[in-house]
Formats: sequence, structure tokens, C-alpha cells
Amino acid sequence: MRILAFDCATAHLSIAVAIDGNVVARHDEPAARGHGERLLPLIRATLDAAGLDVPALDRIGVTVGPGHFTGLRVGLAAARGFRAATGLPVIGVTTLETLAHQVPAAQRAGRRVLACVDSKRAEPYFQLFDDELRPLGSAAAMLPVAFALDLPHGAPLIVAGDHGVLPALRLHGHQAEAAAATHPDAAFVAALAAGRDAGEALTPFYLHPALVTGAAAAGNAP
Repeated sequence: MRILAFDCATAHLSIAVAIDGNVVARHDEPAARGHGERLLPLIRATLDAAGLDVPALDRIGVTVGPGHFTGLRVGLAAARGFRAATGLPVIGVTTLETLAHQVPAAQRAGRRVLACVDSKRAEPYFQLFDDELRPLGSAAAMLPVAFALDLPHGAPLIVAGDHGVLPALRLHGHQAEAAAATHPDAAFVAALAAGRDAGEALTPFYLHPALVTGAAAAGNAP
């Protein structure tokens, strides 16, 4: 299976092309802004490096959020454009599950995995998983201190993504360490997309729905 995957819902831009589970080309760069100008040229360059063109792909994987509103819309618009032009199935995965899957099995053994994405607001996005990457609840946007107070004590934590929550967790008695993963990696988006049902609607995952109004709300269309 040949998959193009990308994430531009955070302050990084990550693109990967995978063939039968092996990443054959990739690009990662910090990108606090400018996703709209950079995404399509970098997709083209990454496909060229893989020796593929869009019609040769079997599917496309893209992050659907939660994340930065503008970058999220850019990524979804690009994915929908490819689908409209080629008929390729597009598979959406969340930034939080992508981050959780980036923690190696040896590091998460006996630990809960906390995936965290900076929201550009006071309340980051959080989701907790067990050591087999099963969700232990829904994603939420909360102040780090409030999250730390609300989180039951239990198995140690390994935090993937935004590590800004670590001081609050430790202050309130949680045993927490930082994982190496700091942003969603498109290689893991590709791996998750490979095993998903291609018939699901491509719907953005917003945790601050009050911000989605007017024309921006049109991004919710499948």
C-alpha cells in the first residue's frame, strides 16, 4: 500500500510517503506559520523523492486535530483537494493518537501515555492512553494545573508532545517523564491510516468549538 501522509495542525510540518509500511521519503520542519504556502510544494518534493506521483497512491492520511486552527484547515483542505481530484480515499487520524503511538513499546511498558498538544491558548489539548495505547478517556482542553489535579494517581506517566504540563504533574505528585516525541510525525500518521476504514467521513476534531463560526465552520463538511 502506497500512502502519502501529512500533519500541519501543530507548529511543525511533517510529510511522509510510505510503501507497504516502509517510509521511503519524508520531510519535517518547524512551521509556526506559513503552512498554506509550504505544504503543497513540500508534498510535491516528498513525492518526487519517493519516485511517486499522486495518482500512484492508494490512500492519503492526514491529521484532523486537535491543533492550531489555521494549520488544521490547510491540511484538511489539501486532503480534500486530492480526494476531489483523484478519488483517493483520505483517512483522518488525531494528533493525540499519533503522538501516543510515537512512544516506543519499551518506554511505555507499565506506564500511562499522556499525549499533549499546545493549543496556542492557556488550555493545552490532552488525552490519556494505557500502555497498549487504548484511550483512557476522551480528549480535553484544560489548564495544566487543573488537569494534574483531576488526574487520578496510578501508573507512572510518559508525556508525548508538549512537555509544558510536566511541572504541574510533578508538583501534584504524579511520576512523569518526557518522551522524545514533541510533535506528530507523518510516518505514524501513515501507519495509522493504513489500518483504518476508508469509508469514514473526514471531519475536523475541534476542542474549542466556540471559535468555529461563520465561514470557518464550513471546514466541518465531510
